[in-house]
Amino acid sequence: MSSTPVDEIMPPLREALLLNGRDEAQWVAEGYEDQGAETAAYLYDAMWAIALAIKEANSTMQYLLTAKCDTNVNCFGDKLLDIIKSQKFTGATGTVEFAKDEEGLATGDRASHTLPFPVRYWNSTSSSWRTAGYYRQGGRGEEVLELMEPIVWSHLSTEIPPDGGSCPTGMYFDDNAIGCLPCGMGRFSAVRGQANCSACDPGYACPLEKCTTCDSCDTGTYQDIPGQTSCKPCPPNTRTAERATTSVTGCVCKEGFFRIDGQPGKECYPCPDGGVCPGGSHQPYPSNGYWGNWSLIDGSVKDSREYAEYVKRTAFHHCPYSAFCTSSCAPTGTEEPSTQQSRKCLQRGPQRPSL
Repeated sequence: MSSTPVDEIMPPLREALLLNGRDEAQWVAEGYEDQGAETAAYLYDAMWAIALAIKEANSTMQYLLTAKCDTNVNCFGDKLLDIIKSQKFTGATGTVEFAKDEEGLATGDRASHTLPFPVRYWNSTSSSWRTAGYYRQGGRGEEVLELMEPIVWSHLSTEIPPDGGSCPTGMYFDDNAIGCLPCGMGRFSAVRGQANCSACDPGYACPLEKCTTCDSCDTGTYQDIPGQTSCKPCPPNTRTAERATTSVTGCVCKEGFFRIDGQPGKECYPCPDGGVCPGGSHQPYPSNGYWGNWSLIDGSVKDSREYAEYVKRTAFHHCPYSAFCTSSCAPTGTEEPSTQQSRKCLQRGPQRPSL
């Protein structure tokens, strides 16, 4: 078979060969960049398929090759294409025939081949490509891999590495290790065959490796950052209303505790003596037998344990006659007592009953 003339190499290809220090004639003789005789043989048979088709067209329908193409003349390109696809002959690579679809029409793809392709791998010891075997099509059309020597994969293993599809939940396929590795803490994999693990969402955490799911943060805790191994505790004397809280602002005062500013996400303090603290952002109010006016508390003073202790001792006062200081509050938890008798007590102080 004649090689491609060096002077017919496309200019961009010639420049690339020269840039890489390759001899053009040697590159052509090697069958286009060291692909072996297989590539050259397939190109050889492809050219013969076209040549035989043209010969058949010239002998059976000469007008196919002599017709001049213009707007009024059919160049019969489709007929020539059908002739090319109908070719069947024995070439250098075996039987050359085009595959057919379900309707029996030629698709343009090669139907079969008998020429084996070498399977090569890089041998780091010899710093060269080694031929491990050949890949060919068997007699019944099935594809066969014939190995002459074992392929040495990473980590000096001759076993075929997994493709990642077998990696179980809680693990992922690592390209460098060529194997399944466990998900790290704070990450999870809920589906088999994953190429990577996902970070736990805010409000969730995973303290172990190989997590298949992440645990939601319990009440009294929260997590505002993804991929964490544990949940953060709420500030002292606060709680969350539900699990999987994603912000510290979801932490509010527990029942029996308060903040003067009512802000969430900050430490709360014990309820004032003689007061009732519903929790959350609600302000304290006096319990039965006590009186006081919460609006008199100086809200401009910054919350602190010292100021909360002062408010605890001074906000509400015991009534000598508790019957005049009832504190029946509205169901909504409003701070002001709802009965007129309590309002009197708050305004004027305790009254001695008449005899």
